[in-house]
Amino acid sequence: AARLSLAARAWPLDVVTDLGGLGALEELVARGDVVVERDVVLVPAPITEGVTPAERETVADALLTRFPNDAWSMARAAVLLLDAGQPSRADALVGQAAKRLHGDARRELSRPWLAALDRIGDEATQRALLVTAAARALEAGDCEDALRLARRAMRGAAANPELSLLVAKAACAVGDLTQAKVALEEARAQTTGDAA
Repeated sequence: AARLSLAARAWPLDVVTDLGGLGALEELVARGDVVVERDVVLVPAPITEGVTPAERETVADALLTRFPNDAWSMARAAVLLLDAGQPSRADALVGQAAKRLHGDARRELSRPWLAALDRIGDEATQRALLVTAAARALEAGDCEDALRLARRAMRGAAANPELSLLVAKAACAVGDLTQAKVALEEARAQTTGDAA
């Protein structure tokens, strides 16, 4: 039942074994852990306690195999992989998912990803993923999101001209020319300071 819960979507009954050994389905139904309706299996309440990284990876792989062209499944798999300690693979997947959607749908898809970034203990990894998310948002025309994410990545960061330049681009895109100028000056000073 935990793996079905991790999938966070209905799963076709005839391929429920994609998620690995789920035990006796009848027993899970009898206990109320899962519901079978119209040939799909549903989990009525989220189950995350005691879930291992290997189970998260199993469910992520099952989502990608069963629903290979579904942006939502890619994004969900990315969150599961991030929580399983695979940030590079997760980031690539969320990038693919984001390219398949536009506007509000893309922003909605990114919410769980950004929440998952908050759970990362390694600040350098978190910052790198925030920078990538900001760059993707800017490229997609989500300029306010790009600026918010770039500012978030800058918090507590060492001087970084590339990050300052990203903030400048995002600030310029939202029309905040004062912040763009300040960020460009920071980037120039950081580059000059590195060269000296």
